[in-house]
Amino acid sequence: MRLQLTAAALLIGIAYLVMRVTSAQRALREANEGLEKRVSERTRDLSQTLKRLKESEAQLVQTEKMSSLGQMVAGVAHEINTPLSYVKNSVATARDRMPDLRDAVVQAERLLSILRSDAPDPVELQAAFEALERRLGKLDREHALADLDPLAHDGLHGIEQIAELVTNLRNFSRLDRSRIASFNVNEGVKTTLLIAKTGLRKIDVETHLGDVNSITCSPSQVNQVLLNILTNAAQAIDKGRGRIVVTTRAIGAYGVEIEIEDNGKGIAPDVLPKIFDPFFTTKPVGKGTGLGLSIAYKIVSQHGGHIDVRSVVGEGTSVTVTLPVEPPPDLATHIEEDEEEQAA
Repeated sequence: MRLQLTAAALLIGIAYLVMRVTSAQRALREANEGLEKRVSERTRDLSQTLKRLKESEAQLVQTEKMSSLGQMVAGVAHEINTPLSYVKNSVATARDRMPDLRDAVVQAERLLSILRSDAPDPVELQAAFEALERRLGKLDREHALADLDPLAHDGLHGIEQIAELVTNLRNFSRLDRSRIASFNVNEGVKTTLLIAKTGLRKIDVETHLGDVNSITCSPSQVNQVLLNILTNAAQAIDKGRGRIVVTTRAIGAYGVEIEIEDNGKGIAPDVLPKIFDPFFTTKPVGKGTGLGLSIAYKIVSQHGGHIDVRSVVGEGTSVTVTLPVEPPPDLATHIEEDEEEQAA
């Protein structure tokens, strides 16, 4: 009897334990399901937040590029205005001379007509001769004919300068070339300096362009890097007359270096590690987005290169961009992804 009671008690205990284990398993399963749901929701929220951040970053990068483009276009417009004035003044002066020249031609044709007649009237002939003589005398006194050649020269010179600026602008953007092409960085330096000329008016620019190999790259993006670094160098110069030295050199047969050195205010050691961080800027509020160097760093990295910066406060900064002759095979993919993000 006692054995039966013990067995019954054991069975009850086992049943109780089974119920507790089952209950615990059910609770654990429900907790796991709830946790998985919360993790899934949090993952979805994080993914959406990351997507929004990427979209915002792409929009800000595009804004920075549009800002650079706006400054560049303003500078080019200013540069075009001077030769355009040559053309306008030359054409306007030549137009003012036209009535007198036209009248002289009319008087000459009248004199010729009289001379061709079978019996020229001496009085009419004398009057036509005197009229032509007066007109030619006026043209001579006003140097109308002598001025036409320099006027035409100035007009053509202005047109040539405008054509050169348009060519440089086209070369800078490389809108008429494939995204990735063979590119000589010396030509990029020359073009970028001309495009940035307005912002460098109070700065003496020296160039030491070495014999470098052409590189395979996105020419428009490399030009963007040069423009961003040159712009930063110019803005860092707070002296009456600044100085920027641009040097290119070959690194054996596998790469090129572009060094841009200024004599500006320099960068403090505690700030130097942050200069490539997105949105970091030492400029006053409203004067910069802090994306110029960040964009340059990203472009150079995608091309398989790197940027080195040396700076001494109060003396200046030297930025060296190193690019390989042959870029990584995934460069085209990076460019397409960047364009898709900006288009979105």
